[in-house]
Parts: sequence; structure tokens; C-alpha cells
Amino acid sequence: MGLPARVDLSGLQPETVKERALVLFESGCNCAETLVAAFAGELGADEDIIRFATPFGAGIGGRRDLCGIITGGALVIGLVYGRTDTTDVERKTETYRRAAKYYRWFKTERQLKCSEIVTGKFTGHTGACVSLMTDAIDKLVEILRKPSE
Repeated sequence: MGLPARVDLSGLQPETVKERALVLFESGCNCAETLVAAFAGELGADEDIIRFATPFGAGIGGRRDLCGIITGGALVIGLVYGRTDTTDVERKTETYRRAAKYYRWFKTERQLKCSEIVTGKFTGHTGACVSLMTDAIDKLVEILRKPSE
């Protein structure tokens, strides 16, 4: 028997998360902020946690390295499954397992670096970013809801 999520996932609606993400993108949130804030609202968390995602935008500090949709997704997994007790090795392992699954999906199906997703001069989010965000939301919901292995 695996560990339960720390939040109730029964009402989590991917389409609502996607709609919120589009609004956040359009309002100027970076990719990591968008993903974290869109899920936070649906999971009953304070959207103020957006500040934890700010440095991960545009490939970590604007360096166009690891995509903020990856790092933002890892933060969402931590929000749902992360530990608050540093001795809770089981919860740490469960969180790592889910984050690794998300990373593997991303690495296999998409590009890892912002510079590979948005080629040329970065001037903001593109259609590729929006498409990737919606696909990532679907994958995250699947990973979050799947029972522990």
C-alpha cells in the first residue's frame, strides 16, 4: 500500500487547470509560476506559493536551460506528495519516484531545455510553450492520481 496524497485530488479537473494556466501565461507569469499557481488553486493551496517557482522561469533564472514546465511540475508533485518530516524516508521516496516518472516522460517525449523548445531569441511564451504546458498538465494529473506502485 502506497502513500496517500497530502491533498484531496478527487476534484482535480485537468481542463480547469489548463484554463487557469492560459490566463496566468497571458498575465505575464513565467512557465514554472504558471504551472504551480494553476495547480495550487485547484488543490486548495494558497496561490501565493507562486514565489517559490519564480526563479525557475525561462530555463532557471532566464538562462534557457531546464524548462520551467519541468521544474514547476516537480514543485507540484512536492506540493501533493512531499514530506514535512525530514525522517519520513517513505514519503521522500514516493515523491522522488513520481518526479522521476514526470522527468522521464518529458525527456522521452519533449525537449528538456528552454532553448530547444523556443529557438532563436526568447521574447516570451510561444505556441510551443502553451502546447507543452497543456500536455504537461495532463501528464501531471495522471502521475498525481495514479496509486503508488
